[in-house]
This record gives sequence, structure tokens and C-alpha cells, in this order.
Amino acid sequence: MNYTLKVTETNNKAGKYFYEIQDESGNILTTRKSNREYAAATIDGRFFFGRIDLIGKGDHGRDVKWCNENNREITPIAYK
Repeated sequence: MNYTLKVTETNNKAGKYFYEIQDESGNILTTRKSNREYAAATIDGRFFFGRIDLIGKGDHGRDVKWCNENNREITPIAYK
């Protein structure tokens, strides 16, 4: 299944961008307001990435490693 990170620019100082993670059917899975620009996110909304090369690094990398070691499913990524 493919997921999309949809971004809408707002005029709000508290959250310049409004992000929605949608599945192929258009169902909204997660939302977030932020002043930062993101290129990708996990579909559960735990991790947002400013650049594609940051996927699998830092806290997200540790989460992926833990999932692999414990035979857990890795959360899919949504892209802009």
C-alpha cells in the first residue's frame, strides 16, 4: 500500500504547515501542524523527516533495529 504526505500552507504562526498522511483511498491516518518543512513521515506520525536521507537514522534507526531484532513489523513511510 502507498501512503502520501500531503502538506497545506496555513497563515497561522503556531503552525505554518498542516500535514496529513493519507492512504491510497484518501483516508487520513495522521495529522500534524508544524513550522518546519518535512519530506517524509512514518504513517503513525511518530517520526517526521526534513530530508529523505534521515530515514533510518537516530531514534528512527534505533526503532527499526529494535523491530528487526524482535520480529515486529516496521511502520511504513509516507512521502510528499
